[in-house]
Amino acid sequence: MRRKKAVDRIIILLMLVIISASAGLLFTKLKTDRITNAVEAEEAINTMIIVHNNGELIFSELFMYDSKTGKGSLFDIPGYIGSIINELKKMDRIDVLFDKANPSVYVEKAANILNTEIPYYISIELNDFSKIVDLFEGVNIFIANPVELLDMDNIILLPSGNLVLDGYKTISYLAFQDETLSDVEHISRRQKILQSLFNQFNNKNSFLKSRNFTNYLNSYIISNLKKDAVISFFDIFTKLDIERIVFQRVLGNTRLVGEKNLLFPHYEGKLLRETVQQTITSLANTEVISADELNVIIEILNATEQSGLAGRTSQVFKSFGYDVARVANYEKESMDKTVVVSWNGDRTTAEKVADIILCKDISYDPGSYFGNNLNTYNSEIIIILGKDFDGRYCKE
Repeated sequence: MRRKKAVDRIIILLMLVIISASAGLLFTKLKTDRITNAVEAEEAINTMIIVHNNGELIFSELFMYDSKTGKGSLFDIPGYIGSIINELKKMDRIDVLFDKANPSVYVEKAANILNTEIPYYISIELNDFSKIVDLFEGVNIFIANPVELLDMDNIILLPSGNLVLDGYKTISYLAFQDETLSDVEHISRRQKILQSLFNQFNNKNSFLKSRNFTNYLNSYIISNLKKDAVISFFDIFTKLDIERIVFQRVLGNTRLVGEKNLLFPHYEGKLLRETVQQTITSLANTEVISADELNVIIEILNATEQSGLAGRTSQVFKSFGYDVARVANYEKESMDKTVVVSWNGDRTTAEKVADIILCKDISYDPGSYFGNNLNTYNSEIIIILGKDFDGRYCKE
C-alpha cells in the first residue's frame, strides 16, 4: 500500500514537472517577438522608416532585409507620388494620407503601389531622429564639397572630406536643399546617412543591452512593433551586409495636377513593381555577386524612328541597378530586331541584360554592327533597340 502511494506521488511529481516545463516553453514562445521569429524563420522583413517634422513627411524609405542572406536594400518612397486617394475621391499626393500618430494608412498605400507587403513601420519625429543619431554617437558622412548650412540664426560650416556629424548637423544637412543638385543626389544623400546610421547600430549594438538606453530609444519611436521587437529590429544590423546595401528609387515623370506636382511612375507603375520584385529576388540570392558583375556599364542605341526610345529605356535598366553610360541613335540603318551586343564575350552578363527586356538576340561580334567605329565605344554591353521593342519588352 505504502509502495503504491509512493509511486502515485512520483507520478504526480513528474506530471507537475512536465506541466511546469511546458508552461515555461509556452511562455518563452509567446514572449518571443515578431522580428525575432521572422529572423529565426529566415524570412524577408520589410519595414518602412519614416521621418517627419510636425506631421509633415520629410522622407520615407522602405528597408528590405532578407534574414537568410543578410542582404538589405533602401527603396526611396517620395511622398509626392500621384495616386487616386479613395478617401478624397481624387488624384493627389500619397503623403496626404500621412498621420504621424498612425502612419499605417500611408504605409498601406505605399505597399499597394509597390505591390509588396510592408508589415512594419518605424516613424520618427525629425528632432527625435537627431537624438537617435546622438544616442549612437553620430554618423560618418563623406562630403565632396564644403557646405554652408543656414539654420535660423546659426551658420554651420561643413568642410569637405569624411566627417562625423552629430544629430543637429545631420538633420540640418538632411534639410539642406542645394539647387545645384538633382533630386537623385538629394535622395542619395539621405540614403547614405541612413546607411551610416545602420553602421552605427552595428558598431554600438552593445548599447542595446542597457535597459535605460533601450527605454530612451523606444521613447523616440512610433511603431506597430512592440518594444522588444523594436530592439530586435535594431539587432538586425549586426547581421546586415551594410557596405553592399542596394539603393533604389521610384522612376517616373512629374506632372502638374491642379496646383501640385505629382510623380507618376513609368509605365503606369509596372516598372516600379518589377523593380521591387527584382530587388527581393536579388536580396534572396545566396550566390556571392562579384564586383565586376555589379558594375556593368551599358549603352543604349535607338535604331528606330521612335523619338526618345533609348532615353526612356535607360530608366528601365537604371531601375535594375545598371550604369547607363550613354544613350544615342544608332548610326546605321534602322533595325527590325533588337540585339544585345557583348563587347567582352561574357555570356552570363549579356544574358542577364537581355532577359530584362526579353531580348532573344545576343551577339558576341561587335564588328558586324559597328565596323570601323569600334574604338568609339567603351561599354561592356551595347543594346541596339529595334522595331520589335515596345518600350519595355521585345515582342515575338
